[in-house]
Amino acid sequence: MLELQRQEVKNPVGILRDPNPSDVPATSWTDGRNVRFKSGKVAKTSGHERVFGTMPGGRKPLYAMPYLTENTPYWFFGFEDRIFRTAGYSWQDVTRNDGSPVDYSASTTFTWNGGFSSGVAIMNNGIDPPQALRPFDTYFKDLENWPANTRAKIIRPFKNYLIALGVVKNSVEQPTVVKWSSPADPGNVPFTWDITDPTNDAGEAPLADTSGALVDGKKLRDQFILYKEDSVYSMRHVGGTYVFAFQQLFDDVGMLAPNCVAEFDGKHFVVGQGDVYVHNGVQKTSVIEGKMKGYLFQAIKTGGIKSVFVVPDYSNSEMWICFQSSNGESTSGQADRAVIWNWQEDTWTIRDLPDVFFGTIGVVDPRKDENWDSDARSWDIDTTVWGSSTYNPAKTKMLLVSHKDSAAYVVGETSLFDGKPFKARIEKTDLYEGDDLYVKNISSITPHIRGDGTCDVYVGSSMLQDSPVTWQGPYRFNIGKSHKVDCRVSGRYIAVRFEFESVGSWELNGYTIEQTPRGGQR
Repeated sequence: MLELQRQEVKNPVGILRDPNPSDVPATSWTDGRNVRFKSGKVAKTSGHERVFGTMPGGRKPLYAMPYLTENTPYWFFGFEDRIFRTAGYSWQDVTRNDGSPVDYSASTTFTWNGGFSSGVAIMNNGIDPPQALRPFDTYFKDLENWPANTRAKIIRPFKNYLIALGVVKNSVEQPTVVKWSSPADPGNVPFTWDITDPTNDAGEAPLADTSGALVDGKKLRDQFILYKEDSVYSMRHVGGTYVFAFQQLFDDVGMLAPNCVAEFDGKHFVVGQGDVYVHNGVQKTSVIEGKMKGYLFQAIKTGGIKSVFVVPDYSNSEMWICFQSSNGESTSGQADRAVIWNWQEDTWTIRDLPDVFFGTIGVVDPRKDENWDSDARSWDIDTTVWGSSTYNPAKTKMLLVSHKDSAAYVVGETSLFDGKPFKARIEKTDLYEGDDLYVKNISSITPHIRGDGTCDVYVGSSMLQDSPVTWQGPYRFNIGKSHKVDCRVSGRYIAVRFEFESVGSWELNGYTIEQTPRGGQR
């Protein structure tokens, strides 16, 4: 009787796409899709479903911005021609109004951005004058005191100032100039942007140490971080004559596209030109080098830089880099894939997306009736707790906006992708136990899985290092019932793949490969 040899792999986490498969340790994976990692385990990713019903007039959204007032969560949605507000399934047109709505000229090229300053909603698209809505206004209005013949590609709030980037004056672009307003009183807009009046704080400054254009900016603790294409600056409020002080932080990184930054734990996570890095305003570290860097920047479709954006998932300690993939089926110019970093685990994974144009976080309250008949989701796919309200003011959710689908998707409360099942998979190739000489004869795979549902196990092999894998299977494994799957696979290098349907809940924390010697065959 042949003596069986067993190789147990415990708690493999993280997908490493950049190294050669043979260089990836057994404690990591070489490929996967629609999974996440937590506490040494693999689990399926959260699903997504449509929220807020049909977009008003069938319009295609470009932007969404959450707003919480009097314990009611609202969302402003920016469309090409209008701005609407919703608190659930009803929509209110809050477009600037001169007796009737005055349409905007936003587009997928000149899209919306903004934020909240001193309690005032600010929205900007770079073509129309910036828009402002005070707490008790019914409609947005052209931003009062905004300088004539001036536009800005990006406007962001900082303290009680507004910061304008990508400034265009009298049709002349000023790509390296940062412009700021006077401070605004609570519930009001800045009273001037006049840089020639020495009695107010309004001003502007060129950041010309490097040639790159300003891309975007975001608050980090008590400073505002300015991102150019090729460098990073800090902007600190110092008061007095200068109002703000500027300092170049880094001259070897910048930002790839607007909305490519998110904050966590007092740091910024940034997608730059050829790198993904984290910094605290003083020091920076690449978090993708040697792991997923080559894959990400090769996977972004040529000419698809504008499709890239970052959205955080704080409940799962994740940063999602969303982009249009080079080998995907999408032709919409929108993101169909996400590369995701978990900052607690320092792991990377990959997820499929619907075609989405923008993403953000906020409190989502779809205001549905909560009764048995109104819940269309079955027990198998519904991940919520019965009797719990959908609205939880203490918990934010990820919202993805699809211009192509004319929809908004909320992430996390379903096991389906927009009502359709999906597959989650994870695999490791080029396993050879340090022995690249002798052929291995695999007789069984024992997945270490807890939960319910089914898993299809594939076992592969190759005779040469880092060469294409010949797969056999699937071998069906019933979670909670099966112990192992039997197979007959031979090769110098072994591969395993675990594939799951979206229905069911499970955790995979490793596997055991069982083999018999093969008479010393080489």
